[in-house]
Amino acid sequence: MTKETTKFIEVMAIVNCHGILREILTGVNVLRRAGANAQFIGSVNVSAINLGIMIGTSAGGLLIDHVGL
Repeated sequence: MTKETTKFIEVMAIVNCHGILREILTGVNVLRRAGANAQFIGSVNVSAINLGIMIGTSAGGLLIDHVGL
């Protein structure tokens, strides 16, 4: 591995860890503010994630059907 590749991997790891930490802290903050509705807000969050997975896989499937792999 070259020095540039190693540096790139290190920078990407830092950026990804920052993004993951930000999302976790945002989720905790939202659930803390939700109070008694925390379970409902958590289920909405999971539903949004599942919707994103569904849209992504559908778009990927259509792309593979039209362009090929």
